[in-house]
Amino acid sequence: MGSKFLKKEAMISSDIGKEVIKKELPLVPKLPGVYRMLNSKGEILYVGKAKNLPNRLKSYVSEKNHIIRTERMLSQTKRLEITTTSNESEALLLEANLIKKFKPKFNILLRDDKSFPFIFIGDKDKWPQIKRHRGKKGKEGFYFGPFASAGSANWTIKMIQKIFHLRICDDTVFKNRERLLMMQLSLCQANLEKFRKAYLIKWKRLVRI
Repeated sequence: MGSKFLKKEAMISSDIGKEVIKKELPLVPKLPGVYRMLNSKGEILYVGKAKNLPNRLKSYVSEKNHIIRTERMLSQTKRLEITTTSNESEALLLEANLIKKFKPKFNILLRDDKSFPFIFIGDKDKWPQIKRHRGKKGKEGFYFGPFASAGSANWTIKMIQKIFHLRICDDTVFKNRERLLMMQLSLCQANLEKFRKAYLIKWKRLVRI
């Protein structure tokens, strides 16, 4: 009985954040970008990215069955800030940068749940690989995320590969095949010694975001 009451109370109080979003929506351009939910003290509660900012924000208002974590976030939201970007890739990188810098409460709650996938980039390989990771962070390297689903993590890997031209193939394939399809398509510079310096520069650029 008590848990049902708490859930109902959280859902009612989430209207606070929904009203904030409703007021801002007419002013939000139909562009890619990043949005930030802030509380009454001006602290960032959550950072999210979107291909189309109004469409993403509308989902917070229109959906009736948010998970409890989202309901709690909306109940504490008193202000909304947005930053538009030129494309989805820029939005992805900006989101990662802001989460790393501000460590928003509700992003961290998601981060601590080991059931959500991350993107892992090692730092010990001659040609570092990008791959999806789930579970304990036992390997040395860089972890990006978490992501709400395997699909969103895979999409992000695809975008990173497209921008930075880093390898996504596993070690076995990479070592045994003479010519990878990605290299034939000029999408990956791994295993081409003349590109090694440029490859590592792009890798460092990505992990320092």
